[in-house]
Amino acid sequence: MKKNRERYLERKKKKPPFPKKIISEEKDNMGWFTFFMVLSFIASIMFFVVNVYKIDVSNFGLFRLFAIAGALGFLIPIKFYRKKWTMSFYEYVIFNIISFAPSSIVILFILNLTFKNSPYIETYPISSFEPFKRKYEFHLEGGQYEDEDYLRVIYDKDFPNIKGTSEYSIKFSDGYFGLRVIEEKSSN
Repeated sequence: MKKNRERYLERKKKKPPFPKKIISEEKDNMGWFTFFMVLSFIASIMFFVVNVYKIDVSNFGLFRLFAIAGALGFLIPIKFYRKKWTMSFYEYVIFNIISFAPSSIVILFILNLTFKNSPYIETYPISSFEPFKRKYEFHLEGGQYEDEDYLRVIYDKDFPNIKGTSEYSIKFSDGYFGLRVIEEKSSN
C-alpha cells in the first residue's frame, strides 16, 4: 500500500502533460471576416424586407432557395478559407448559414430583377374581396392564386379607391433565372 501512495505523490510532483493555458499557433484574424459576415447578413435581411414582394416566390420556395444556397456554400472546402483566415469549423458553418446563403440569394434576386423579359398581364374576374386594416385581399373566380396570398393582396397606400372594381390584374415579367417578377397589381 505504501508503494502506491509513494507513486501517487511522485506523479503529483511532476508537471501535467498539458500546459495550463492553451496557446494558439496563429493569431486569430477573424475579426474583419466576422464583421463582414454580420454586415452581409443585415444587408441581406434589409434587401429581403424591401424587395421580396417583387418576386413571385412563396415562403417554402424561399426556404428551398436558402437550403440550396447553403448546400452550395458547403461544397467550398474549409481549407480554402483557412489559407487566409484562422477559421474553425464552427465559424465555417455559421458563415455558410448567415452570410453565404442569404448573400447568394440576394445576388440571384438582383440579377433576376435586372435581367427580365418583356412584361405580360394576367387579368381575372373578382368574386369577392376582404378589406383589412391596411390592405385588400381579393378572391378571384376559379380559385386562381388561392394558395398565394401575396399575389392577391393590394395595400391601402397603393390603391385607395377599391369600390366598384370587377377585375384584378397582375403584371408579370419572367426573370433571367426563371423567377417571375411582379411588376404591378391593380384592379379595374
